[in-house]
Amino acid sequence: MTAVIIILCVLIEYHFFYLFSYSQSMSRLLYDTRYMWISLATVVLFGWTLIAKKNTLRFYTNWAKKYSFVSLLSFCALLVYSYEIYPAQKMIDTIAIGGRYACVMLIIPIMFLFIRDNGTKRFLTYLNVVVCVWYSLTVVQSIVYAKTGSFLFSFRDYYLGGVNIRNSSIRVTQGTFGTIMFLYNASVVFFGDTKHKFFNVFMVVLSLYHVVFVQQTRVMIIISAACLAFIVLFYGKNVRQQIFRAATILVAGIVLGTSSAVSEFIATFTSTSLEYSGSSIAREYAVSYFMGVFAKNPLMGYGWPSDAGYSQVAHGLLGTAYTSDVGFIGLLAETGLFSLVFFVIPIVRMVYVLYKTKEMPLDAMRMFLMVLIIYLLATSATVIITDGSRCLAFPVIMALYEYYYAMYLEEKK
Repeated sequence: MTAVIIILCVLIEYHFFYLFSYSQSMSRLLYDTRYMWISLATVVLFGWTLIAKKNTLRFYTNWAKKYSFVSLLSFCALLVYSYEIYPAQKMIDTIAIGGRYACVMLIIPIMFLFIRDNGTKRFLTYLNVVVCVWYSLTVVQSIVYAKTGSFLFSFRDYYLGGVNIRNSSIRVTQGTFGTIMFLYNASVVFFGDTKHKFFNVFMVVLSLYHVVFVQQTRVMIIISAACLAFIVLFYGKNVRQQIFRAATILVAGIVLGTSSAVSEFIATFTSTSLEYSGSSIAREYAVSYFMGVFAKNPLMGYGWPSDAGYSQVAHGLLGTAYTSDVGFIGLLAETGLFSLVFFVIPIVRMVYVLYKTKEMPLDAMRMFLMVLIIYLLATSATVIITDGSRCLAFPVIMALYEYYYAMYLEEKK
């Protein structure tokens, strides 16, 4: 039951790959209020796993259990607070907005799956398949749209606010687990077993193509490149691998120093064209607005106001301030000091796990966990992991660290 419900939550988050259109009632149920249903499913799975699988969960899960209870209490406090200060807002809408913060409790059900499967490979393989399908569909869609201006299946539904174009191509995000699986596949390519790497290499290439030519988010291009460089810098157990690493760094340096494409990319950050400057201006306003929100109520922030009833509160007087644009600052505005629970404490715990397990060999999983920290910190300025459409990845990441630590403790014992 646990695996089926988690799989269903992932498919809902991916909008079933836009293979079919939602009716009005389905859109309300599976899109507008999806985090309400996902959060309820999370609470049910959390409770059921603790009760029905308590013997299995004796396997070094004390920290995860305590953290889940603290996050549940924090979520409930913010839910009550939002209900009180936004009386014109329905509770269903409040949960639909804030429900993504309850998703962290999936750490316990996911850890149960890791323990049951005697490892993380089965779960990560499933996520790889999901990401591969998403990448394949969206890359083909971008090519088809560029040539014909038409959409495949029901992909027109992806653009609720109008088709998003940059560099004469439609823009589509990497999805909930896109970057996470890019880092996993890159780690396997450089630090995994020598056999059966073709699919991992294919996924790395497909991920890079997607982030550059389909998603086209400049910050994510830089972060993806930096994370890949981080992995390559640690590569090299023998002379051949060390030569490959040195050659890769040299070629990358030449490309960065001489490529006109790189120069043009850097120039976009100072461009005055509306295509690029619009997002920068919106972010500048968002930083100012959300810092003011946090200053007014550092403990609770402004909670979870809905666009329908409190649009000016949610996005400022200009209507261009979005918490997802400014990362941790947006998280502070939403949840106040409870952001320590939802983001800071998990990051500190991950660093602690890596430190405690420093004697472990540098294999694919350890490299994956190391580069995940780089990714989480780098994206805290924008596209933070707690945002909608990425929040489901956070409990998976936390569960990976906790399971790795549990395996270390078991081996040491």
